[in-house]
Amino acid sequence: QYAGYFWNPKLPSFSTGGSNKWNAKAGVNFKASNTLLFYASFGQGFRDGGINASLGASCYSRGAPASYQPDTLNSYEIGWKSTDLQGRLTWNGALYYMPWKNYQAAVFDLSICPSTFNANLGNARVYGAESNIDYRVTQNFTLQASASYNDSELTSNTFYNANYIVNPGERLPYIAYFNFSANARYQRPWGDRYKVYAQYDIAHKGDMWSDLRIVDRHGFGRSLQPGYSISNLRFGIKMPGEHWQVETYISNLFNKDAIIFTNTGNYDHCETTNEPRVFGLKV
Repeated sequence: QYAGYFWNPKLPSFSTGGSNKWNAKAGVNFKASNTLLFYASFGQGFRDGGINASLGASCYSRGAPASYQPDTLNSYEIGWKSTDLQGRLTWNGALYYMPWKNYQAAVFDLSICPSTFNANLGNARVYGAESNIDYRVTQNFTLQASASYNDSELTSNTFYNANYIVNPGERLPYIAYFNFSANARYQRPWGDRYKVYAQYDIAHKGDMWSDLRIVDRHGFGRSLQPGYSISNLRFGIKMPGEHWQVETYISNLFNKDAIIFTNTGNYDHCETTNEPRVFGLKV
């Protein structure tokens, strides 16, 4: 009972934190032609509920819940899959809507508790679209690209606490509005036994918030992580059948310094960055 902070006695929990939830999925598709298919699908998933054990009486009295419920995500999606140009072009896409019930999040605020706990903050929703293209320009040259757009927000607030203020209409953390990736690859035979190739690829992550709370208290506020794009370049030679391959590469070609994660659940507001530019040889 007196584990942890000696000045804040812990209270044993007699709840198992058990939860149960049915899942369901269904789909239908229509083949309009040999090269075009339309589909619609529904899917559901959930995360288990649980307990916030041994936080201490002071944490519970300031609003930390003793337990939290499962959160449920439903996904309604319509889309298409298509090929053209004698199979050299593939174009797929989808539109989706995802209502999110009992949205779970980890909460850390010294005004409530010196330990992190989980809570159901309310309901949320996501509108989105995605598409990808794969185009074989010639026998040796291919282009690929994909992109997605996600509009996410908290639609209701059920966690009422003056020390942890979240408002309906706020964008969910770590969800960027816009992401894309693309690559170009050239590959051709070299002599009778080998293939040589060169490839350039780029991936972009849009800006995103690090937390849902809107007020900075005790240094634990959210920050807007700026968007970034990372490029890579590689050249190689390989023997057909994948018996061996040699590749030289440059990752993070333009030496972009990007923030990929911000920890708002600690005392130092730590930001994690990506690797710097790397020159490498792989055999």
